[in-house]
Amino acid sequence: MAKSRPLGLTLFSRTFFLLALLLGAGIALVLGIVGGSFFSMARSGGIAAVASKLTPHYWFNAGLVRMTGGQDWTSTFGPIGALLLFAVGVGLPGLVLAGRTVRP
Repeated sequence: MAKSRPLGLTLFSRTFFLLALLLGAGIALVLGIVGGSFFSMARSGGIAAVASKLTPHYWFNAGLVRMTGGQDWTSTFGPIGALLLFAVGVGLPGLVLAGRTVRP
């Protein structure tokens, strides 16, 4: 009897590990585009500006702009705080899930 495969990207990958890599790369690319790594979507206004501020790429770029713009180093506290929130918001669930699946 043949194994059944889920539809979607698994048709292009042979294992679920490759599927996870493909999904991770796709999510990173979309976040980079929306966050303004290639061009600033925040300047367009509307929903694109709001969506852009929901990505870590926007806050990293905002911190760089503040540092290179001649402002004081304390002006980067906002972007650094936002990046720390992203790290905690993604890192803690990742650690919990990794603890469940990885056994010593």
